[in-house]
Amino acid sequence: MSSDKNILEIPKLYNENFDNLYDVFLNASLQRSTMLKLPIDLSGINLINDRWRHERTWLMFLYVLIEAWESKLNAEFRHFLYTTQECNEIKKLLKEVKRTKQIDLLRNIRDYMAHRDEKKFWDQGRKDVLNNFTKFNKIHQTFSNFFLIPKSFV
Repeated sequence: MSSDKNILEIPKLYNENFDNLYDVFLNASLQRSTMLKLPIDLSGINLINDRWRHERTWLMFLYVLIEAWESKLNAEFRHFLYTTQECNEIKKLLKEVKRTKQIDLLRNIRDYMAHRDEKKFWDQGRKDVLNNFTKFNKIHQTFSNFFLIPKSFV
């Protein structure tokens, strides 16, 4: 670890792991950014407007990020990251997300968005978006704090 606390040195061995996770984070961030620019349209009672579509897509990618972060493929990289102070917040957050069942809501949304061949219009995943923005945004912000700090690949 560098003496500069804002720099996380990641061994070259892990560049691909980082790039893969960062790409998923950027997918989620792009959807979130677009969603936040759109007006909240309360007349969209069936959640049929671009704001709701982008929110569901953002949350789908957020779940994919968590899934990738915790994957067997990234186990060694994750272990390396958890030895750094920069990732303690992610570790605590993911434990809390599981304890409070927020992970189930995100999985429902991902399944709804990615498996429309098996899901009906009013599937639970469509409704799990409602009244959870603050919780989901906290998850996104915690990952942002990690991914948006300067990195030094040594």
